[in-house]
Parts: sequence; C-alpha cells; structure tokens
Amino acid sequence: MLDVQGENGHAYRDAKSRQPLRIEMLIVMHTQVTELNVSDGHGSLIHDFNLESTGSADIYYKGQHYAGAWSGADSHSPITFTTADGQALSLPPGLVWVDVTA
Repeated sequence: MLDVQGENGHAYRDAKSRQPLRIEMLIVMHTQVTELNVSDGHGSLIHDFNLESTGSADIYYKGQHYAGAWSGADSHSPITFTTADGQALSLPPGLVWVDVTA
C-alpha cells in the first residue's frame, strides 16, 4: 500500500475514520492535453485531457511497476485498463488512485 501524501503538507484522510488514505493501486494514465482559453476563476487556464482515445499507463501495485494501456471509446463509455499483454486489468479491493497526465 502507498500512503497518500495530500496537498500543502496535509494528508488526505478518510472522512469517517479520519485515518490517512492508503492506496492499494496507483494507475498513471498518459494522454494528450489541450489548454483551453477559459480561466478557472483563479487566473489559470483550464486543461482539457483527451480521455476519448487510448494511451499508455503505468500501474503500481504491491511495490511493483507494470506497463499497461487505457482506452476510452467516447464520453459515455467507461475507461478500461489492460496489462502490457492485452489482458483486462483486475482492480483490487480498496482504494485505486488514477492520475491523468500529459
């Protein structure tokens, strides 16, 4: 398991137990990003990540790194994950953290 560090030095905590969150699996999705000419209200432009395509993924589970891929057919379909050999990725019980990056 991975401990979630949180932001600004404050750990993310479970709302009920108040214990720090513990991640069972981390998936990092790699995709294209477009900067929109729209402000988020704080002066930063909004980033639009393309999730209606396919891309590579890095999967971290039980201290190991695995290569994989992700696919999103359209905005109405779920995103699916596969291992490097094309098998459907089974998600473990517990918290699975998905990070999207360009």
